[in-house]
Amino acid sequence: MASAGLLSSLGGCAEGEKMAKTGDSIPPQEEGEWKPAACWLNCGGNCYNAAYVVDGVAVRQKSDDLQDDSMEYPQQRGCLRGRSIRHMVYAPDRIRYPMKRKGWSLENPNGEQRGKDEWERISWDEALDLVAAAMKSAIEKGGNRSILWSCWGYGYTNMQNAINKLGGCTPIDDTGSAGTYARLAAVAGLPMQDMYQGNDRLDIAQNADTIVMIGCNPAWASAGAPNWYLWQAKERGAQFIMIGPSYNETADLYDARWIRVRPNTDTALLLGLAKTMLELDEADKGSVVDWDFLNRCCVGFDSDHMPAAAKTNENFFAYLRGEYDDEPKTAEWASEICGTPIEDIKWLAETLSCENNVSIMHSFSFTRRNDTDDIPQLLLCLGAMGGHIGKPGNMTGSVYHCAGGNNGSQLVMHGDPGFPAIDNPVTDMINAADAWNSVLSGRYLYQSAAFADPSTVEERDIEINLIWNCWRNALQTVIGLETGIEAFRSVPCVITQDYNFNVSAAYSDILLPVSTPWEYSGYYTYYSGKTSREWTTFPSKVIEPVGESKTDQWIGEELLKRFGEDPLSVYPHSVEQGMFNTIQGAMVITEDGTGYEPLVTITEDDLAKLGFEGKPQQGRITYDELIKQGKFQVPRKAGDSYGFIQFEAFRNDPESNPFDTVSGKIEFYSQLKADAVNAMGRSAIKPYPTYIPALHGYEEASKEGAPYPFQMYNPHYLRRAHTGFDNVPQLREVMPNPVFLNTSDARAKGIETGDTVRIFNDYASCLRQASLTERLMPGCVALPHGTWLDLAEDDSIDMSGSDNWMIAPETSGCGVSGYNSNLVNYEKWQGADLAADCEKHYNPVGGIE
Repeated sequence: MASAGLLSSLGGCAEGEKMAKTGDSIPPQEEGEWKPAACWLNCGGNCYNAAYVVDGVAVRQKSDDLQDDSMEYPQQRGCLRGRSIRHMVYAPDRIRYPMKRKGWSLENPNGEQRGKDEWERISWDEALDLVAAAMKSAIEKGGNRSILWSCWGYGYTNMQNAINKLGGCTPIDDTGSAGTYARLAAVAGLPMQDMYQGNDRLDIAQNADTIVMIGCNPAWASAGAPNWYLWQAKERGAQFIMIGPSYNETADLYDARWIRVRPNTDTALLLGLAKTMLELDEADKGSVVDWDFLNRCCVGFDSDHMPAAAKTNENFFAYLRGEYDDEPKTAEWASEICGTPIEDIKWLAETLSCENNVSIMHSFSFTRRNDTDDIPQLLLCLGAMGGHIGKPGNMTGSVYHCAGGNNGSQLVMHGDPGFPAIDNPVTDMINAADAWNSVLSGRYLYQSAAFADPSTVEERDIEINLIWNCWRNALQTVIGLETGIEAFRSVPCVITQDYNFNVSAAYSDILLPVSTPWEYSGYYTYYSGKTSREWTTFPSKVIEPVGESKTDQWIGEELLKRFGEDPLSVYPHSVEQGMFNTIQGAMVITEDGTGYEPLVTITEDDLAKLGFEGKPQQGRITYDELIKQGKFQVPRKAGDSYGFIQFEAFRNDPESNPFDTVSGKIEFYSQLKADAVNAMGRSAIKPYPTYIPALHGYEEASKEGAPYPFQMYNPHYLRRAHTGFDNVPQLREVMPNPVFLNTSDARAKGIETGDTVRIFNDYASCLRQASLTERLMPGCVALPHGTWLDLAEDDSIDMSGSDNWMIAPETSGCGVSGYNSNLVNYEKWQGADLAADCEKHYNPVGGIE
């Protein structure tokens, strides 16, 4: 979306020129070796990556060239982020040694100096002794529940097991990327948070005539294979439709028709589409709505098909007709709220007819908003009305992460690394959107992780004495960054266990440097094992650990010793043995598609040479071949045994293949959804989808004289994967991270592309260069997600455009992290122009060797 004018006005950066002179342009030397390398940052693609290593140094990278590229056997090419990982591994701000904030001690934390104090290098023994002492002090004061644990579970590290062995902790429970789907998809009966739901790529490419995309931009967010899969449908002639507040890069790539919708008003649009489909169906004698599917496979649509669990006589059909509020949910009604032209609503409703082959694909940006609790249910129900579920060319599912455009059960998968799963003895769990206020107030609203049990809701007192960030930049990524800084400064101790000096690290007391997945052979994480269904990675150790960095397992083992626990009770073998276990246990689908067989041939000679525990077996590929190429991929072809149509069995026989809901069918009326959300006390919703004006939404912005009349949302940006990669100068140079403004809105304020603007609201303010575009709806501001906070010396203004610095620490409904629910104003900055991001240097920790 960045205009050429903005790119040229920012110009080149000296940092990029300097890096080019240090060896980037030197061709590979003969003495080097290509090694398959992990790509672990959370864009979700986990595309193929390889590093060229000369004398122990990774000097170049490339992506997949292991086979010729074809529809049946596509290369798994990475994007510019994955090809920049070595700049992050060797970054000046890499945490190379254990560090301690100079002014901190358990006896006198000096918390107000977090983010300001100087750092000193300490030994690993001293660091771990201090960590153990901080843990023991926290536990003595408030029990293990007083340790607030911020980590994406086992996604990147098995450190959680060590913490659980030592009595556990209180985790931060975040809806994160999935928004309200994280908690309400399961209530709606959707599998795996609906992240990996839909048909496989060959069906979409061959049978989908229309692809409707909502809340997504994979051209930026998942820039590898997912876009290539969808491109096959485009080449065959499929029509693309993009629903959103901007005509984004994905819409441009597929020449999509743009259906405009204001942020946080998608519910109104979907309701208007449902009502209009009914009107068209009535006028055209039943040719739009799939009544057979509704009657057989759904409940709660009308009064004749109510679920047994219903506590009211209300239903979705009557609500659309306006029987409960005297407001029929017509195209005209929806257009007034969502800003979508009436003719577009009517055209899209006709396109969604059951007579058309339509694949509805969503990501989650439109549910990372307040008061979007009905969307997981509503979008599925809209697909059900058109019958776009469970048949070729039709789906209502996701285009997300590595499964974008290619869903279904895994054709090849890793084995189990063989570490025990140790349960967390602590039952507490703090919702992320409430986290920082909970630390400061000592109280929080509890609900069990299952969420669907309203009886578990209760107010609890809690005293947080230790915050531990483990492979998660929580201060930067949890909403309400300014409140988060206050919370960090209020507790006795903050620990960060990570590899770069991010915002959370800057406000910590103790830094534990971890090795990246390039620095050990043991990368058997969730994301490595869950790539596209047709392939998975087996990366190698690329380089020796940078500085004194250690694996999480080593840190966990040393910490267990300080508590008198046997490390073998948590880590019965090495990380390398764990990686071998994932190879030994890797499985691949049989050629007839009816079962699985071992992937890798392992011989007695292999075991003797490697020194791992295992047993000989016969597989599809030898151990040496797998390690050399670092991936395995199952070729596809039309009519093979691996095709997948989501919910096909349910559609054909719903009684024998029930949906995972209370009724066993798709529920237009879900009593469980309403009870679960309403028990939290933040919102009052109905069992069927309705429109609720959102907290910090359009209705508030559009009031006459509103001080903050612009809706700000935070698109995922190609320069970063969340906050990952934001310290890479090369990426900062090529993707300058402006704020995107509607041209008419900006020029009314005397602003042109390249001008520095101040964005502000009641909570904070920040500076960014403007990029004016007509591809953004009036009244909207798009501030890219994930920059690292860069405060002015008086802490009054952020120079980086940090989205979470601007977001209120408030939530609604199920407790969603409402990243895209923001109201702001903006003006032309009267001070000095903002420097380009690539000219800024973050404070390095530990120096450069």
